[in-house]
Formats: sequence, structure tokens, C-alpha cells
Amino acid sequence: MAVVEPALEFLGTWRSNVYLTETDEQAGFYFGLNPTLGLSLDAPEARLGMNAGYFARIYPKPELRNLNRFNDVALDTDFDLAPSGVVGLRTKFGYNVSSRPSEAEAASTAYLQKQDLDGQALVMIRPGSSLELGAGGFVQWLDYNTDENVSNIRSANLNNRLEYGPRVDFKWRFFPKTAVVGGYRYSWFYWKDNALWVDNQADWVRDYFTEVGDLLGIPDGRDTHAYFGVRGRFTEKLILGLVAGYAQLNYLEETVDADAANEIAQGFSLGPGYDADVKGFPQGLTANVEVGYQLAPRHNFLVGYRRDFRDIFFTNYVGYNDFFAQYSGELGDRVKANLNGGFRTEAYRGAYSRDDAFLRVAANLSYAAASYVDLRVGGWWNERASADREHPEIEYDDFGAFGGVKFHY
Repeated sequence: MAVVEPALEFLGTWRSNVYLTETDEQAGFYFGLNPTLGLSLDAPEARLGMNAGYFARIYPKPELRNLNRFNDVALDTDFDLAPSGVVGLRTKFGYNVSSRPSEAEAASTAYLQKQDLDGQALVMIRPGSSLELGAGGFVQWLDYNTDENVSNIRSANLNNRLEYGPRVDFKWRFFPKTAVVGGYRYSWFYWKDNALWVDNQADWVRDYFTEVGDLLGIPDGRDTHAYFGVRGRFTEKLILGLVAGYAQLNYLEETVDADAANEIAQGFSLGPGYDADVKGFPQGLTANVEVGYQLAPRHNFLVGYRRDFRDIFFTNYVGYNDFFAQYSGELGDRVKANLNGGFRTEAYRGAYSRDDAFLRVAANLSYAAASYVDLRVGGWWNERASADREHPEIEYDDFGAFGGVKFHY
């Protein structure tokens, strides 16, 4: 049976720091429009899930119109062929265009835009009712853009990356809702440009880079991730996830040297640091720990910790430790509440290195005014700080509040 779930949300949002600047903060208000469409199909032969959305922001204040945004979209699909068969096929596909405000107050568009196109296909093998194995591969394409007048690499197209490789996953259920899980993936990733021109005469660029050359090295590399652990419901009220893993990011500095060879021969300089890797123990240790508990019927609490590494577009990689907590509950038959917060440390390493601390708190409340209408209010506080106080130019505080109405079917 197919289920179609369209929705349309109108929002009004106020922010204390619309450009996310460290000083001279500007507050602003915008109207938001967010149509979404959900589609699900559940049959013995196949299962399909799809979610699509679009988000627009309009600032009525004339001096903030470079923050108007009409490009953000999201599409995610999951498809299972023969979901209960001994052999099946599981695919995932996603396309997302997202953006975050930059400090480019005078630019025509004050956003950093990210495009993410990814797909995955796994052959599923189920030799018994408790064991599920998946083997296949994945591919991802990422693209980053900003306004060329504020880009630190003299181009609106900051860079784009292609990544692909094989992966295997398994799940062994030893309780009805609890399983041992594990997996492994290996990938090759390639950046379009491995040596980027840097506007090294700009003061704000010199603030970002300890040693600034004419060129910034962004190497290709290899990514290995493996994980093993347990996830599931251990009691009627307790949900537990304990997953440990290992990551290795090997960067090929020769790809930078080759791309920059002509420029270096002409006397231009290449900044150092692009040979930074993630390898060995304990550096490569990853973790995903979650503990959920039902405090009372329809009142749930979750705490957790995540540690991982990922390749990034403006340096080699970022390693993070993320601590988080969340409460979700229903206050009667019509009111739903959500409160969440977290603290994350981020270590950026490569040609550009820094250490950040990021604090976030958010809350929202929804009221079902009718079977097809929800009224929503909420707010947040985000703070980014330089952990070693050496990069005050990346710091900001941002408070926000919103209210709106959502129509759904």
C-alpha cells in the first residue's frame, strides 16, 4: 500500500547574527517557505521510501537581501527489492543543496553553498531469519561554491570532490529488537583542484593560515572506515547503542606537488601542512554511543557521544568529538515538545589547522490545532569559539526564535 504525505510550512524567524560574524553583529528577520512530500510503499515484493523538500528564505529588510535564498532542496530515497527474501537489493539515493551564511556582508550572495549527490547499492543476503549481510558500493559527488568576490581562492567554485568505493555491512539479531552490527568501507577520493590559488595579500586570509603560500594544497586520498558493536532495545524502557570503530585517512601529497609543479617552477610558493594523515591507534579510534530511556509513557530521553573523522574541502580533514542530549515528549494529546543540545570539539588539520569548540541548544513546541494543522514555536542558541583562542575570526554567537504554521495531510 502506498502512502503519500504532502506538507506545507510557513515560518517567521528572527536571528541575532545573520552573517555569523565575530563582531558588529546584525540581527534580522526572514520569512520561510518549506513544502515537503513524503512517499512510502510497503509490499512483500518491495519497499520504497522517499522524502523531498524545498526551503526558501526571504528577508524583507533591503540591506539584508543578499541573504535571500531560493536554492535549497533535499531529496532522499530508499528502495528495497525482495526485503524478506534470501537474496535482495537495497539502494539509496540522495541529492541535497544546502547553505550556511558567511561573513560576506557586501557580496551579492552571502552564503557558502554545498551540493551533495550520493548513491549506494548493496546486494542483501539473508541465510537465516537472524542474519543479514550486505555487499556493494557507493559513490558521492560534493561541490562547494560561494561569491567570487569574497572567496579566499579567487574563484566562486571553491572545489568539488568525487568519492567511490566498496562497502560491506552485517546485522545479527539476537533479541527481537537488538542486534550485533558491523561493517567496512574503503574509498578513493579525488578533488578537482589539488592546488588552489590563495589571495595571500588579504589580512583575513593571513588570519586563517599560519604560513600562507601562493597556493593551498588539497590532496587526494584514501579513506578506510570499519565499525563493530551492538544496538537495540535491552529492556522495555532502555535503548542502547555501543559501536566502536577505526578510521584511516591517507593523503597523497604527490597529487598536490604534481598540480602545483608549473606554478612552483615560475617562483610561486606552496603552503605546508598538506601531508597530515589520520592513522594508527589511538588517533584513528571512532565511537558512536547512545543511551535512550523512556522516563514515562511518551517521554523519552537520549544522551550520546560520537567521534569520527572526515575529509573536508578547505584543508585535509576534521576530527570531532560530539556530546549530545535530547528530550522528546507529548504533553497531552495535542502538544509535542523537543529539547536538545550538544557540545562538539573540532580539530582541523592540513594546510590550514585550527581547533574549535561548538555549543548548541534548541527547543521547539508544536500544537495540533486540527488534524491537518500544526502550530510551531521554538528557538536556539549556537556558539562557535576558537579552542586555543588563536582564531577569533571564526567565532560567533547566534540566537534565534521562530513561529509558524504547518499544513499536512
